[in-house]
Amino acid sequence: MKVSIVGGSIGGLTAACLLRDAGHQVSVYERSAVRLEQRGAGIGFLPASYRYLQTRAAIDIDKISVKTE
Repeated sequence: MKVSIVGGSIGGLTAACLLRDAGHQVSVYERSAVRLEQRGAGIGFLPASYRYLQTRAAIDIDKISVKTE
């Protein structure tokens, strides 16, 4: 099945990963026309989300993140 997800938030990306793992062809659409770099914002992950991204999505979180106190 082809699935379109509108919004590249954590929820949208998680849904995309889960649907892809279930065998669906997934496209994610984000409306931001510019890269979202150096915006001064952050995203926190709970341990379960961290483990999922490390193992199932093959993303090395440690290479693209910083730990906070």
